[in-house]
Amino acid sequence: MESYCPASFCIDKSEVKSWECIGEHLFSYKNITSSSPTLFVEHNCGEIGWGNVIRGFFNTVSIALALGRKIVISSLVYDQMFTYPYKTNLAVSDLRYLQPFDSLRETFNFEQHAMMPGNFSKFIKSIKYDGTRVKSPYTRKVLNAGICSGVSAMFNENPCIDIYFPQFARCAKLRERELYMDSLMLNIPFFHTIFSKPSSTMAKAMKLIRKRLGLPMLSKDQESHPGVMGLRTPGYYIFSLHFRNCPMGFESMAAELNVEGVVSRRMTILEAFWEVAERYAAAAAEIARCRGLNLLIYFATDDTRRLRPIAKSKLSGFGRVVFGLEDDEVGHVYPQWREHELEEIENKSNKDMSPEALQMRSNMAIAEWWVMANSHWVLSHSGTSFSETAASWGLGPRGEMERIDVVHGFQHVATSFRRDWEKDSCTLIGAAMKEHAINCPNDQYYY
Repeated sequence: MESYCPASFCIDKSEVKSWECIGEHLFSYKNITSSSPTLFVEHNCGEIGWGNVIRGFFNTVSIALALGRKIVISSLVYDQMFTYPYKTNLAVSDLRYLQPFDSLRETFNFEQHAMMPGNFSKFIKSIKYDGTRVKSPYTRKVLNAGICSGVSAMFNENPCIDIYFPQFARCAKLRERELYMDSLMLNIPFFHTIFSKPSSTMAKAMKLIRKRLGLPMLSKDQESHPGVMGLRTPGYYIFSLHFRNCPMGFESMAAELNVEGVVSRRMTILEAFWEVAERYAAAAAEIARCRGLNLLIYFATDDTRRLRPIAKSKLSGFGRVVFGLEDDEVGHVYPQWREHELEEIENKSNKDMSPEALQMRSNMAIAEWWVMANSHWVLSHSGTSFSETAASWGLGPRGEMERIDVVHGFQHVATSFRRDWEKDSCTLIGAAMKEHAINCPNDQYYY
């Protein structure tokens, strides 16, 4: 076992090269088999929503870096749509066989070691290294990270993060309005690695959506890996909007929408969302005009019958409004249904709820997540991690996203801008391309 903060060979590289080095360190299974003594931290949040599945991934990374363990992602939601890099000998299924054996698994004690500020720092200080192995309260082969929400303290209190990513870690702790990093951005160094290779299933989905929307197919010279650019197309500026709602006919089954006060708050946010959407679509149209590009407005929602017509009505005056999925391909806000609910849902919606149909909708949900990740500007709202996690890739070096705006209410919009990752993670830049960042930047607050 390597020493504390074990990936010392990743230090003193450029910022993004350090991200990639750590990514290889955490995900390379070279010469590892299911019988090897290697220890793992498991990220397993597969039943809490497509965005929440990976919202707290940086917590898993922080635990793994502190304990000198590899990471295994046990969620099927993204497995179908991405080929995780560096896996050579060991498949995720090789670790899944351990699921029934409690003697080989344990769960990170979040309440004791991370819930309150300073807890995670104390936990890390308690870790010892005797020259051969790390000594900690956790000794079993697979440690489940035990938390799926994003807890910034688990990132900011880890000295290994400060050592490996000095610029990013420093900027993540700043609190000035212009420089503040929302916790959604803390996944950027790690999504940079795990979502770098779309699978053939994703590539086919992108090709299908391109065909539906009349966008040209990309050549091998334009796209380094099939599907990696989403819908990004020369000559187009993509403004994507996402609103998470409950589809018609499913209201009685959406528990969070039947809690007192939640329905009225959601409707207030929706009203504010449309007000902001019109103003920002006008700004996006001006940016596209400045750059000599066509504006494409992509609207994603699980409430297609109710909200798509509104999007068309309110936004078509600014650019072409498009929807990439057929109604039957759109799933609910949750990726998995409890078995006893399937028959009721099928009767209400006349939708096929077979395992094959559910997997298809899950795949298409992640395809739409990838469309947003590859947009230039995303407008979302509070209460959803779906579009926020897409921004955790799009705002990174491989994407071209310039900003994400999250609507919390009237006159309350939280904005996260693109950073100059190669030079200084604290420096905001208005576009991925230098020419656009200088001449037509998208770096203004509009509220």
